[in-house]
Amino acid sequence: MSNVKTDKKKIIILVVSYLLALVFILLAVLPMIKDSNEKVYYGTGTHKFDLTKEYQEFEFKFDKSGNYTFKSSGKADTEAKLTLGGKTLRNDDNSGDGDNFSFQYYCKKGEVYRLYVRNNKGSIDDYKIIVSAVKGSSK
Repeated sequence: MSNVKTDKKKIIILVVSYLLALVFILLAVLPMIKDSNEKVYYGTGTHKFDLTKEYQEFEFKFDKSGNYTFKSSGKADTEAKLTLGGKTLRNDDNSGDGDNFSFQYYCKKGEVYRLYVRNNKGSIDDYKIIVSAVKGSSK
C-alpha cells in the first residue's frame, strides 16, 4: 500500500515538474514570437494608380511610437513622400526592390502621417504598400 502512495507522489511530482518546465519555456518563447511578427498596418490590398491624380494618398495613425518600414512592391515604378501636418519628412524613389520605394522612419504614437505615392512611368501596373513596425523599436 505504501508503494502505491509513493508511486502516486512520484507521478504528481513528475507532472508538476513538467508543467513548471512548460510554463518557463512558454515565458521565454512567447516574447520572441511576439517580436518576430511585424504588425502590418497596410498591405492587404492591391492598388492601381489613378492617372488623373499626381499622388495617391494613404493615412496612418500608429498606436505605438517607434521605427516603421514603409515599402512598396509590384511592377509599378513607385515614389513616396511621407508627411506630417503638411511638412515633408521623407522622400524615396527606388530604394526598394526594382523600382519600388523602401525606407524607415520614426513615427510618434497618435500622430496622423500621410504617405503620398506616385507612379513615375504613368502606367497602371498594380502595386502594394506595406507599412510595418521594426522589430524591437516600438514603445
